[in-house]
Amino acid sequence: MTRLRVSAQIVPRSPVPIVADIHFHVEDGPRRARGGRAGLRLNPGNLRKPEEIRLVASEARDRGVPIRIGVNAGSLHPKIYEQFGGATPEALVESARVELAYFEEVGFSDVKISVKASSVATMIAAYRLASQTFDHPLHLGVTEAGPLPGGLLKGTAGIATLLAEGIGDTLRYSLTADPVEEANAGRQLLEVLGLRERKGLDLIACPSCGRAEVDVIKVANEAQIALSALDVPIQVAVMGCVVNGPGGGPPRRPRHRGGQEAWPSLHPGPDRARRRRGRDGRGARGRSQEDRGRRHRGPPRGP
Repeated sequence: MTRLRVSAQIVPRSPVPIVADIHFHVEDGPRRARGGRAGLRLNPGNLRKPEEIRLVASEARDRGVPIRIGVNAGSLHPKIYEQFGGATPEALVESARVELAYFEEVGFSDVKISVKASSVATMIAAYRLASQTFDHPLHLGVTEAGPLPGGLLKGTAGIATLLAEGIGDTLRYSLTADPVEEANAGRQLLEVLGLRERKGLDLIACPSCGRAEVDVIKVANEAQIALSALDVPIQVAVMGCVVNGPGGGPPRRPRHRGGQEAWPSLHPGPDRARRRRGRDGRGARGRSQEDRGRRHRGPPRGP
């Protein structure tokens, strides 16, 4: 009861929706559905009795509270684990299918599904299969990915692969870190994939190489710190030589170029030069519009 009282104090004060995670205590499900939570998550491997699952689904149905069927490779139902010989992609999807069938028995369908694994390859395969199996939103994640930077790489490898294929509706980075790191990672991933409007800095910078005539690493790091503090949607390029600048930077964006013929400087972009070259059937204006269309179409979105 203590955890329920604490939760009751948190929910009305939270600036974000609160989702209650239900594992072993079936009595928590109905109480939390009645307690103003924005949603519930049920782990099929930990809450196993069909009558208990149907009870929670019925209460959620009556209260208009959605449920995420949250399958996890580390806590599969023993029968399913044995049936498939381990936590395979097919086993994860089967676990979600069985849980969904219990929901359907009581007429509950306000559901989204996750089939998470700590193995990136297993996670990707499981979600691909789930996208072919279910007509419900999918919540993406590589579970228990670990601390930075490895956890960030695992999560990005799995989530970005699926988003680029048009699979997935919501996501979570599972990092052994401050939860703020998880939220920042998710936001930045959606921005770089073109699935969310950019809210902050996008710094384009060339790698270190023998052509660099300025300390690109130093300049880029200084720019990252200074411009990130502005908290405005801006795209900036830092180029170490004339090979990758100014043309290597984004059009109509500030760029910092280093080279023998000039001190590092800001360039407004090649647009005016394009206009001076004129326009024809394959002129600069036409190419610019084509390129702009390709850039902004981005990867396919989820269902």
